[in-house]
Amino acid sequence: MDAEEWRLTVVLEGSEGSARLLKRLREDDGIAEAGCSLSGGSGTLFAYGSSKESVEQAATVIRSALDELDLAPSRLEIDCWIADEARWGDPTAPGPTPGEAGAEGGTRKKSGWLSSLVDGLMDGMPGL
Repeated sequence: MDAEEWRLTVVLEGSEGSARLLKRLREDDGIAEAGCSLSGGSGTLFAYGSSKESVEQAATVIRSALDELDLAPSRLEIDCWIADEARWGDPTAPGPTPGEAGAEGGTRKKSGWLSSLVDGLMDGMPGL
């Protein structure tokens, strides 16, 4: 995995709690010591790192801050960027199968004039 391809997602109800958490974490060296960076807003906080271990270390710091601030996340999960599938997810979970949206050789739902244009271009014919 390349740099910053692992992510911890923390979702809190309401932006006030996430703002308090982000402020608290920016006062703490634990996230930087874990080798992670923070971003967030509107109730969601992300910690990005270059390895699963660094993001797990950041998760420990974040859980401690959540407890200190008496905040309970509705979601707290670690995932990674799966470049071959252009998505965030569990690298051990299977990706889309043929026929699912986004899978190579899969099917796409199309409608209207755009569908005709795309079909024409894909068949090597003028789309208009």
